[in-house]
Amino acid sequence: MSQVTTGFVIQPRLSFQNKRDQVLYNFFVSEANFASNTYCERGQLKIRVKDLIDVFGHTDNILRACIKRLADDGFITKKRLKGSEGLLITVNNYDEYQILASYQKKKMRFLKIQRNLRWKRIAFLLFLRQLLGDLYHQKWHRKLATG
Repeated sequence: MSQVTTGFVIQPRLSFQNKRDQVLYNFFVSEANFASNTYCERGQLKIRVKDLIDVFGHTDNILRACIKRLADDGFITKKRLKGSEGLLITVNNYDEYQILASYQKKKMRFLKIQRNLRWKRIAFLLFLRQLLGDLYHQKWHRKLATG
Protein backbone atom coordinates (compact mmCIF):
# COMPACT_ATOMS: atom_id res chain seq x y z
CA MET A 1 0.00 0.00 0.00
CA SER A 2 1.42 3.37 -1.00
CA GLN A 3 1.11 6.48 1.16
CA VAL A 4 0.80 9.85 -0.56
CA THR A 5 2.69 12.62 1.23
CA THR A 6 1.98 16.29 0.89
CA GLY A 7 4.93 17.56 2.92
CA PHE A 8 6.02 17.44 6.51
CA VAL A 9 5.51 19.33 9.73
CA ILE A 10 7.88 19.93 12.63
CA GLN A 11 6.39 19.15 16.03
CA PRO A 12 8.20 21.25 18.65
CA ARG A 13 8.82 19.78 22.09
CA LEU A 14 6.86 22.00 24.43
CA SER A 15 5.58 21.57 27.99
CA PHE A 16 1.83 21.10 28.35
CA GLN A 17 -0.47 20.81 31.35
CA ASN A 18 -1.69 17.39 30.22
CA LYS A 19 -1.44 14.89 27.38
CA ARG A 20 -4.81 15.81 25.84
CA ASP A 21 -3.59 19.38 25.38
CA GLN A 22 -0.41 18.11 23.75
CA VAL A 23 -2.27 15.80 21.36
CA LEU A 24 -4.72 18.55 20.41
CA TYR A 25 -1.88 21.05 19.90
CA ASN A 26 0.02 18.57 17.71
CA PHE A 27 -3.18 18.08 15.69
CA PHE A 28 -3.50 21.85 15.25
CA VAL A 29 0.13 22.15 14.13
CA SER A 30 -0.21 19.33 11.62
CA GLU A 31 -3.51 20.65 10.22
CA ALA A 32 -2.56 24.35 10.12
CA ASN A 33 -2.08 25.99 6.74
CA PHE A 34 1.55 25.85 5.62
CA ALA A 35 0.83 28.72 3.22
CA SER A 36 -1.70 31.54 3.34
CA ASN A 37 -4.83 31.28 1.20
CA THR A 38 -8.17 33.10 0.95
CA TYR A 39 -9.53 31.29 4.04
CA CYS A 40 -6.61 31.23 6.48
CA GLU A 41 -3.16 32.65 6.99
CA ARG A 42 -0.07 30.49 7.42
CA GLY A 43 -0.30 28.72 10.80
CA GLN A 44 -4.11 28.98 11.01
CA LEU A 45 -6.93 26.48 10.65
CA LYS A 46 -10.70 26.49 10.92
CA ILE A 47 -12.23 23.86 13.16
CA ARG A 48 -15.57 22.96 14.65
CA VAL A 49 -15.60 21.38 18.08
CA LYS A 50 -18.18 18.82 16.94
CA ASP A 51 -15.71 17.64 14.27
CA LEU A 52 -13.01 17.31 16.95
CA ILE A 53 -15.42 15.17 18.98
CA ASP A 54 -15.55 12.74 16.04
CA VAL A 55 -11.76 12.74 15.67
CA PHE A 56 -10.75 12.44 19.33
CA GLY A 57 -13.81 10.82 20.91
CA HIS A 58 -13.86 13.25 23.83
CA THR A 59 -16.81 15.27 25.02
CA ASP A 60 -17.55 18.83 23.98
CA ASN A 61 -16.63 20.11 27.47
CA ILE A 62 -13.26 18.32 27.54
CA LEU A 63 -12.24 19.65 24.12
CA ARG A 64 -13.38 23.19 24.90
CA ALA A 65 -11.39 23.06 28.16
CA CYS A 66 -8.29 21.89 26.24
CA ILE A 67 -8.68 24.69 23.70
CA LYS A 68 -9.12 27.22 26.50
CA ARG A 69 -5.98 26.00 28.30
CA LEU A 70 -3.96 26.09 25.07
CA ALA A 71 -5.13 29.67 24.49
CA ASP A 72 -4.57 30.72 28.11
CA ASP A 73 -1.06 29.22 28.08
CA GLY A 74 -0.21 31.08 24.85
CA PHE A 75 0.13 28.09 22.52
CA ILE A 76 -2.76 29.17 20.30
CA THR A 77 -5.07 32.10 19.68
CA LYS A 78 -8.73 31.33 19.08
CA LYS A 79 -11.39 33.42 17.42
CA ARG A 80 -15.06 32.51 17.17
CA LEU A 81 -16.33 32.60 13.60
CA LYS A 82 -19.83 33.66 12.51
CA GLY A 83 -22.72 31.26 12.90
CA SER A 84 -21.79 27.61 12.94
CA GLU A 85 -18.48 28.06 11.14
CA GLY A 86 -16.60 27.16 14.33
CA LEU A 87 -13.27 28.58 15.47
CA LEU A 88 -10.30 30.10 13.75
CA ILE A 89 -7.22 28.70 15.51
CA THR A 90 -3.87 30.41 15.10
CA VAL A 91 -0.85 28.38 16.19
CA ASN A 92 1.34 30.96 17.91
CA ASN A 93 5.00 31.03 16.78
CA TYR A 94 4.13 28.71 13.88
CA ASP A 95 6.71 30.28 11.54
CA GLU A 96 9.53 29.95 14.08
CA TYR A 97 8.62 26.33 14.88
CA GLN A 98 8.43 25.31 11.21
CA ILE A 99 11.86 26.59 10.18
CA LEU A 100 14.64 24.06 10.75
CA ALA A 101 17.26 26.82 10.93
CA SER A 102 15.72 28.15 14.17
CA TYR A 103 16.50 24.82 15.84
CA GLN A 104 20.02 24.75 14.40
CA LYS A 105 20.84 28.16 15.92
CA LYS A 106 19.74 26.97 19.35
CA LYS A 107 21.77 23.80 18.96
CA MET A 108 24.87 25.73 17.92
CA ARG A 109 24.41 28.16 20.82
CA PHE A 110 24.07 25.21 23.20
CA LEU A 111 27.25 23.59 21.82
CA LYS A 112 29.17 26.84 22.18
CA ILE A 113 28.03 27.17 25.81
CA GLN A 114 29.03 23.54 26.45
CA ARG A 115 32.48 24.17 24.93
CA ASN A 116 32.97 27.30 27.08
CA LEU A 117 31.93 25.40 30.19
CA ARG A 118 34.36 22.60 29.35
CA TRP A 119 37.28 25.06 29.09
CA LYS A 120 36.26 26.77 32.32
CA ARG A 121 36.09 23.38 34.03
CA ILE A 122 39.58 22.48 32.76
CA ALA A 123 40.99 25.83 33.90
CA PHE A 124 39.42 25.38 37.34
CA LEU A 125 40.85 21.85 37.67
CA LEU A 126 44.31 23.12 36.71
CA PHE A 127 43.95 25.89 39.29
CA LEU A 128 42.98 23.36 41.97
CA ARG A 129 45.83 21.09 41.00
CA GLN A 130 48.28 23.98 41.29
CA LEU A 131 46.79 25.13 44.60
CA LEU A 132 46.73 21.65 46.10
CA GLY A 133 50.21 20.98 44.78
CA ASP A 134 51.49 24.15 46.44
CA LEU A 135 49.76 23.22 49.71
CA TYR A 136 51.19 19.72 49.55
CA HIS A 137 54.72 21.02 48.94
CA GLN A 138 54.39 23.59 51.75
CA LYS A 139 53.28 20.85 54.13
CA TRP A 140 56.13 18.59 52.96
CA HIS A 141 58.72 21.34 53.42
CA ARG A 142 57.38 22.11 56.93
CA LYS A 143 57.65 18.44 57.77
CA LEU A 144 61.25 18.33 56.58
CA ALA A 145 62.14 21.50 58.46
CA THR A 146 60.64 20.25 61.73
CA GLY A 147 61.48 16.61 61.17
